[in-house]
Amino acid sequence: MKLRALEIKKLGFIWYKELEIGLGQTPGKDILILTPRITVSGYGTSSDDVATRYDTNLSVLYELRDKNTDKLLSKGSVKGSSTFGAPIDPYGLIAASNNAEQVIAKDVADRLLFKIAAYYAKDNK
Repeated sequence: MKLRALEIKKLGFIWYKELEIGLGQTPGKDILILTPRITVSGYGTSSDDVATRYDTNLSVLYELRDKNTDKLLSKGSVKGSSTFGAPIDPYGLIAASNNAEQVIAKDVADRLLFKIAAYYAKDNK
């Protein structure tokens, strides 16, 4: 299956690599078109009005199309969220953010792979 991703950012790159691991890099008969949307929002503030926790959210719209005819085979969306604490130390914040991004990337990639596998399992019955 060939992947075509739109709006790849840092988290999108990690997530895209997780998909490559799950799907492989061999071109197949179909194309998977991905449109990820990444948001990070702070909540839970300290007394000096600094965020103490953050949510990283990844939602992905996908379309599975036949490579030869461009016929839409399946479409949908998957979502995931990861919350992390914000240490005062800037390096700790970067490490916590990176960890949250890796967790959410794997989670959303697994959810998408499950939906694709379900489509092919249903299609082959």
